[in-house]
Amino acid sequence: MEKLEYPVSMSPALYGSRNEILVKGQELRTVGTISYEKTFWGTLYSLLSLSNDDDIAQEINRKVKAKGGVGVINFSATSKNCTINKMTFLTYIPIWPSCTDSLIEGEIVTLNAN
Repeated sequence: MEKLEYPVSMSPALYGSRNEILVKGQELRTVGTISYEKTFWGTLYSLLSLSNDDDIAQEINRKVKAKGGVGVINFSATSKNCTINKMTFLTYIPIWPSCTDSLIEGEIVTLNAN
């Protein structure tokens, strides 16, 4: 996700402009959430990706900007097999496409007023 304009952290903290650690509940406060679902497609046993993640970065950038945030904390990405993958006899064919349903979530944060 090279196109992200804001920092994203899987922890409840971000680095500040002077490399100081900013923590939720102290220097940071939650102003919104992100929840985005996407299906990723691949073929050749998923060696060849048929999907990209540019839309995820765009959605994060859009939502953080709309909330006046400075970044995203507690970021998580979960995935599960698509229904098409349950047709196991077809998954042995290298050119048969497969997919993963993904859910991306996080908290949009801004700096607390001092």
